Amino acid sequence: MRASELDKSFAGIKPVAQFLDEFMGAKTPDTLERSLRGASAALKGKTPLFSYLCKVASRIPGHTRPMLFDTSKAQFPSMIAGWPQITVTKPWVTEVPKSGWTWWHAATVIELMSANNDVFDRRDAIRDYDAVAHLAATARNLLVESGLCHVYIIVIFKTNHTRIFRFDRSSFSSSTAFHVVEEPTYFATFLWRLFNPSNGSYILGMDDTITFAVPNDKRIMYAEICKHPVYSEWSYEQATRDSLWITAVRYKEGTREPQLVHCFTFGGIIAHSDGLFSRATRVYRVLIAEDLDLDRDATEYSPIPVYALKDAWSLKGHRPEVDFYDMIAKYCADDVAKDPENEQRRKLLDSIAKCHGSIDLSSANSPVECDRDLHQSHPTTEHPARYHTRLLLTPVGAPLRKCDTTQSLLEAIMSGMFHHFAAYNAGVLHRDISEGNILLREVPDPDPHPQNQGFLVDWDNAQFTKEGAIRFNQWFPDRTPANLDEVQASLQKLAGTFPFMAIQFIHNPLHETVVHSPHHDLESFYWLLVWMVLRYSAVTLGTGTGTAHSWCERLFEDPYNDTAKLRWVQGTEIAPIDKGSNPPLYELLERLRKAVDRQNPENPVDRPFIALKYPKMISWIQKAMQSSEWPEGGSSVIEDVAMPDLDEDAATVLDAANGGESTTVVDITASPEKRKGGKTESPAKRRKRN
Repeated sequence: MRASELDKSFAGIKPVAQFLDEFMGAKTPDTLERSLRGASAALKGKTPLFSYLCKVASRIPGHTRPMLFDTSKAQFPSMIAGWPQITVTKPWVTEVPKSGWTWWHAATVIELMSANNDVFDRRDAIRDYDAVAHLAATARNLLVESGLCHVYIIVIFKTNHTRIFRFDRSSFSSSTAFHVVEEPTYFATFLWRLFNPSNGSYILGMDDTITFAVPNDKRIMYAEICKHPVYSEWSYEQATRDSLWITAVRYKEGTREPQLVHCFTFGGIIAHSDGLFSRATRVYRVLIAEDLDLDRDATEYSPIPVYALKDAWSLKGHRPEVDFYDMIAKYCADDVAKDPENEQRRKLLDSIAKCHGSIDLSSANSPVECDRDLHQSHPTTEHPARYHTRLLLTPVGAPLRKCDTTQSLLEAIMSGMFHHFAAYNAGVLHRDISEGNILLREVPDPDPHPQNQGFLVDWDNAQFTKEGAIRFNQWFPDRTPANLDEVQASLQKLAGTFPFMAIQFIHNPLHETVVHSPHHDLESFYWLLVWMVLRYSAVTLGTGTGTAHSWCERLFEDPYNDTAKLRWVQGTEIAPIDKGSNPPLYELLERLRKAVDRQNPENPVDRPFIALKYPKMISWIQKAMQSSEWPEGGSSVIEDVAMPDLDEDAATVLDAANGGESTTVVDITASPEKRKGGKTESPAKRRKRN
């Protein structure tokens, strides 16, 4: 994580006693201090630090006494390389896991710093950015793998001076330093409060709306899973291994009246984002327990409904995502009602993703009983507070890379374009076309209705058009009204996922005001197709043009190379698909490349700007799909597991609707020379170093 991002997310230093009281709350029992009284001297001296910490922990009263393990030589599988020196495990982990350590086993960790100096200077500002970035990476691993709402990390320096850090989805804070040997009460108090939270959870920070599914629950729900045509072949282990119960709400049919429901997750997490100070989206496939009681048609069995549950941390003041889903749904319903005989259009509009329930867990109006403070983060001046949200959505989707052929990939992308077009007609602009936001509908295999299996999701970064704002206020007068000035200002701010952003947002040498428009998202569809072909397709590149891997790095992973896409569409630096190996794909990519070039003229005086249009792009894709020259087998799409994943800096979503969410710290409006002037590694170089 970059220095400027750490500065933006740093919420300050608090005296250790105040830190423990403000963040950890629960009153420490008098027996804790008595158990340590007189023991401090016996624990000091030549006792190794790890043994000393274990002895302090052993004097904590109660059944929640923590366990400490030396994990300095263990390997923790994670997105970011590294592992903690000392792991404090969750209450039910009482021995070294037979299958090996994971971050899921940890309640907190203790990092031993080899340096004598503190990470902060005398002005309480960050001094050692590398060390703090390491702590942030540890916090990121803990938050992603543990499912906690916030996490704590203890840092002990070579001099035994110690700090406690707290990380949530907006910021991090630190306690003042204390001497862990001379002042053992602080360390013991921290451990006691961590495992004795006032809300009754096992661990402070644990989500109080999530519980583990017990074996009997799993057996009951698995019986329903086996009856579903999509999941009937799944094994018990595959379906229920990591199953949870998650509390959410579903709207009563035909209304927005929330009804409390209990969601059973199965098949593992479908998708998750791994940013630290971010939305931290996690998507699960769920059944709803309350549906088991429904009197379904006894004569002809209909499978229990399956939903996608989206769990995310949204920005305070940010328009709820459900508003955009509801806006699009009403437009589609009204459009179908105008021409009920048009079956093809009805099916197309019906395939658009829908929201069936939305909840803000931090709100006093939430029907879910929970600790409201637990479900909101602490803001800084640069990072607004976040609140914990859940949405119930249909359909359930699989990753776009699961397409079995290039034709099916084109079909899915084209479906996404249709959905984008319908949303724009409704008055909503998506603004974040990316690999993770076009999914494949989970359907039986083989599916008798293969059309329209792709669908567009994730309207977190969406914004109304001017017409859409007016329409929303008319259609939904009981909701927070859309302000036209705020809508216009939002459309002028940066939004999207970096690899798929339109050239005009990345290369803007004149620093012109750019209003996000449909043609920018259409260009993102093109970059998505190029991305998918280079990363996942068994495609042959032209001789001597480099590897697909190198082209992905050049085009998509380096935020400082602001002209790579421009040179690509101009044809000066391009990795051409070998025409003979796949003529339809080659011709489609060439048509689209030239069209993207026409909407990005370097000198509009000499060459006019011509924006991409929906009908033309869709017709080109349809023509390619209808070609008889596809290679035998359909040009298989395969998952290239050797290809690097999106780097954190390059993949981060920039939220333009509020101006506050930006974990990518690159100023893409600055000149290339200015941006390259800092001591900053490219994502590729940083990956090699790590």
